[in-house]
Amino acid sequence: DLCAAKCLENGALGAKLTGSGVGGAVFALVRSAQVGQVRRALDYLPVKVHITDIESCGVRVEHCVS
Repeated sequence: DLCAAKCLENGALGAKLTGSGVGGAVFALVRSAQVGQVRRALDYLPVKVHITDIESCGVRVEHCVS
């Protein structure tokens, strides 16, 4: 919850906690201009930060398991 709150406080458009316990994760939607600010806000927490980019063509499914 703290990670999601820090993301939102520092410019994320949205942040969602998923999973539970030690295996949980936070997904945050952040504009390019705010990525550095959000990342710095998480620096003091014991978390790994992975940054990805949504290309101008949008999001597409490359592999789907049914």
